[in-house]
Amino acid sequence: MRETLDRLQNWFEVHRPEYARCLQPGLSDVEIAEKLAEIPAFHLCDEFYELYRWHNGNRLHEEYPNSWSLNDFIPNNRFLPLEEAVKICQDMMIGAVESGGEMMMEPIVSGHCDWSHYYLPILEEERIDLVIVVGIDNGNLLNPVVHRYGEDANITLLHRSLSNFMNFILECYETGVYQFEMDLEGSFRWVRIDKVRTQLIHHKYDPDVEYSYYL
Repeated sequence: MRETLDRLQNWFEVHRPEYARCLQPGLSDVEIAEKLAEIPAFHLCDEFYELYRWHNGNRLHEEYPNSWSLNDFIPNNRFLPLEEAVKICQDMMIGAVESGGEMMMEPIVSGHCDWSHYYLPILEEERIDLVIVVGIDNGNLLNPVVHRYGEDANITLLHRSLSNFMNFILECYETGVYQFEMDLEGSFRWVRIDKVRTQLIHHKYDPDVEYSYYL
C-alpha cells in the first residue's frame, strides 16, 4: 500500500499543495500502539499501520480552519489524526451507553449499529458521518472499511480492505473523478464528482461489494 500512498502524496503536492502542507508527519509503530492502547484491543492489519506511518492525518488549515473543502482528504471528509480518531471512538462508546443505545461486541459491517468495540474512524464529515476501519479477531484477515451515517447510525460496507480504499481514492484523483477549482483569491472548492466513473472504479477494486458510496 505504500506505493499507493506515495503516489497520492505526489498528486497532492502537484495539484493541492496547500493540502499537502497540512498533512502531519507519520507516526512510529510505538507511537501508534501507545495511542491505540486507549481503546478496546482488536486486530488492525499492517495496512492500518502503514497509513499512519505515512501521515498522522491532517491538521486544519491555519488560515481557513473551518473550510471543509480546503481541509478535505477526499470530498467532504477530513483525514483524522490518530489521537482525534481515538477520542471520537471513546466519545461514541460513552454516548452509545448514555443514550440507551446498544454497544456491539462484534464487528458490524452493515445495518444499524450505535457503536461497536471494533470500530476506529479514520475520516470524518463534521463529526457526524464517519468512515471507519473495522477491527477483526483473526490476524490473517484484512480490515474492512465502512461508512456510518450519523443521523440514523446506519452502517454500509464500502471496501473489503483499507488498501482497496486507498487505491480507489488514488484512481479517483488521477483520473479526474474528483474535480475541484481554485478561484482568483486561492479559495478551493469541489465542483464535480463523476459518480458513474466512481462506481466503475469501485467495482474494479471491490467487485463483490454493492456500490452504495455516500459521495
